[in-house]
Amino acid sequence: MNWLLIAVLAVLAVCAFRGMKVGLIKTVFSVCSTVIVLLLTVWISPQVSQWMQGNENVFGYFSGQVDQVIDFSEVGETISEQMEFINNLPLPGKLKEAIQENNNADTYAQLAVRDFEDYVVNYLTCVIVNAVAFVITFLVLRIAVTILSLALDLVSRLPVIHGINKLAGLAAGLI
Repeated sequence: MNWLLIAVLAVLAVCAFRGMKVGLIKTVFSVCSTVIVLLLTVWISPQVSQWMQGNENVFGYFSGQVDQVIDFSEVGETISEQMEFINNLPLPGKLKEAIQENNNADTYAQLAVRDFEDYVVNYLTCVIVNAVAFVITFLVLRIAVTILSLALDLVSRLPVIHGINKLAGLAAGLI
């Protein structure tokens, strides 16, 4: 036996034991609930984000924070100076590329901004609000599913269901 086979057998044994300990109902529910929560988050978070962006207090707060972090004192008026400024921001490359690509009059009109500083602040604020909306939506849904899981735990402790659940959980853990 080599070490890889031993490691695989150890992981399989831990999963089987966990499945037996938790039971089929909770094992299947755990996997399915995680997938469902992620799908619902992807579906619902754009509406949450839209609401957050429409709320002046929320959007204003994040916008103010972004404006405090970024120093616009050295930004020039030419496109090349603006591109250089964007390249020097401590942001991921893809985000810098997106900011550069959308630095035009059409985007300024869509965001209802008048200059480069407002554009960068609003663009980054929208990105932050989208991320915050995703996290909040995920956490709320995860908490709701956890409450449902606790209710399932009560059902799975009923005498007849308990024994069947443990044996089926052992089999599910092996899979």
